[in-house]
Amino acid sequence: EQKRFMLTPDDLLFGRRSLVIEGAGKCKRVGDIAYPLAFESSVLRITLDTKKVLPRFVQEWFDADEGQRSIKAIRATTTISGIKGSDLKKILIPVPDIEAQKVFLNFAIQADKSKSALQRAMTAAQATYKNIIAKNI
Repeated sequence: EQKRFMLTPDDLLFGRRSLVIEGAGKCKRVGDIAYPLAFESSVLRITLDTKKVLPRFVQEWFDADEGQRSIKAIRATTTISGIKGSDLKKILIPVPDIEAQKVFLNFAIQADKSKSALQRAMTAAQATYKNIIAKNI
């Protein structure tokens, strides 16, 4: 039982149920694990064959528009929002070869760095603008 529920660094976790609609089906990668962890019933776990697909590639796909549309298509909402594992299994993910996945991930990582740098520059520009306005009023 314990082995069946232990997480690995390559696992993907999906919100099975959520009080907010955006949380149902949200995908996150486990990543580095410092000590043994298990998952609980509000989470769906997907273990990938890392010889065929990189976990971060799949996470990025689910974060992209097509992945979000796929999750919305299987999301049910009553008093809480949720997805079923059987529906999640039906989602077809386009999987290029590992080298193409690595190229894509390098691009995505650089885009994230550029986005962070742009956000910092915008924050600094806004602070400078407010400072200039405050001195001239």
